[in-house]
Amino acid sequence: LLDLEVAYQVAPTLEQGGLATLADGLGPSPSPYRLVDLPNDLLGPGAGGTTRVGQNLDRMVTSLHLPFADLLLGRQPLAFGSARVLNPTDVLAPFSYRELDREERAGIDALRLRLPLGSLSEVDLGLVAGDHAQLADSAAFARVKASLLGLELVALGTAFQGNLLFGLDCSGELSGAGLWFETAYTLAGTLEEGQDEEDYLRLSLGADYNVALRSGLYLALEYHYNGAGDADPSEALQHRLTSPAYTEGATYLLGRHYLAAVMRHELFPLWGGSLQVLCNLEDPSASIAPAVDYNVAEEVYLDLGAFLQLGRGLTDQGTWRSEFGAYPVMVYTATRVYF
Repeated sequence: LLDLEVAYQVAPTLEQGGLATLADGLGPSPSPYRLVDLPNDLLGPGAGGTTRVGQNLDRMVTSLHLPFADLLLGRQPLAFGSARVLNPTDVLAPFSYRELDREERAGIDALRLRLPLGSLSEVDLGLVAGDHAQLADSAAFARVKASLLGLELVALGTAFQGNLLFGLDCSGELSGAGLWFETAYTLAGTLEEGQDEEDYLRLSLGADYNVALRSGLYLALEYHYNGAGDADPSEALQHRLTSPAYTEGATYLLGRHYLAAVMRHELFPLWGGSLQVLCNLEDPSASIAPAVDYNVAEEVYLDLGAFLQLGRGLTDQGTWRSEFGAYPVMVYTATRVYF
């Protein structure tokens, strides 16, 4: 009837000067939707090569299960959208493209009511608290999910930081392939008096397929349109400093037209591999993310991967000539233990 979940993370990292800050450009800022929070660092970084120890109280949620509904209060994950790489409807706590740990969403502080209408349908309502519950920094959402002719349909409305988002998500299956279409239109600044901001549209559509179930070969292809972006990465970078799409709407890609491809495969017994590519079709430039994982022991995995960039780099004056060409190479390793 009543559940309590608590999770606390400690994460040591080694950063090299300003490169870590530049690499952060490929992802949104940490979710601002927390009433109060612990300091980000147990041990903060200094100048040059630094060791940083971060902390995160990521879950503290109470769930009340009633005969007609579920009520959740506290720090919890919220995930919207069926797209595999970029989710236009997910503006509260989205994953970035370069997110290393994609198994758990960052927790946000919310009161959520889920009302089932049937086995495949529900109404989902929520209030999300920003810094010290200030109205200008908070959010609310209403979401309706239904099933029709084998398709899962979701309609979503989200009010966040003075903006109003209307989203639609449709997913299904055809001849064994998964298909999805997800779109969101944001009326920027419409809930703030005297604000005249530029509205924008984002959408993702794609397909995935398990080619060989026994060997685990998985392929996915997704197109993404970012109406807040610009064909010129230098212009888009300036726009990013002031546009609500970037400062409040969790948009982080600079261009408009993107193509993403994902491949996962079991290379050998105990060894798995993946390759993910995100291309800016206008620059052109690309971010390529190869990775391998090894099953060291039962419930213990070792990961090794990288983010490689293709595209024209910065000019001598520091002007961006392509989006991904301006970012540094990143190599990472991680150990996952499940218990």
